[in-house]
Amino acid sequence: MKPTNYHLFDFLDFDPDLSRDESLWKAYKPTSVYEKDGDICINVPFQKQVLSNDMAPDTASPREEYTLVIRQYTSGITRLFIGFGEESITDQSEMLQFSDRVKKLPLQVTQTEGEWLITTQDGIQRALIHVKPPVLDRWSELLPDPQATVKSDWLPTTPSPLPVTMRCHWHSANETE
Repeated sequence: MKPTNYHLFDFLDFDPDLSRDESLWKAYKPTSVYEKDGDICINVPFQKQVLSNDMAPDTASPREEYTLVIRQYTSGITRLFIGFGEESITDQSEMLQFSDRVKKLPLQVTQTEGEWLITTQDGIQRALIHVKPPVLDRWSELLPDPQATVKSDWLPTTPSPLPVTMRCHWHSANETE
């Protein structure tokens, strides 16, 4: 394989000639959040992208929404799960063999303007999901706005957040804090 230095081909293993029937689905900004049995459930829409060298939404395909489940365990373990409609989260798995010392802890969510704060019952912050629109620093009106995306900060074991943004592609308008 000859590297192309483009994530669509090198990392995601798409055909560089774009001759196969392949689809890339991009996670968009979450639409809702709720608590269920001590887990936090976040509804995330996915939009199919046009099969091309550049990512753009395929507006002929409807968005599909799936639920991201966040579960907390003792020992600072934060688990994320999304089954794309086929699976449900379970603690019984051949891949995950928990010690008897690892127990599920309930999480709670506090919704404020533009943010969803996810904490344990004793107030320890585990995640912050940003849902407010980004501030755009435009350098050209000729280019389209970037697609909406998931932006979050995770704190599984430390007070320092691990920022995660589902931007795997350069955008035309720079987002600023």
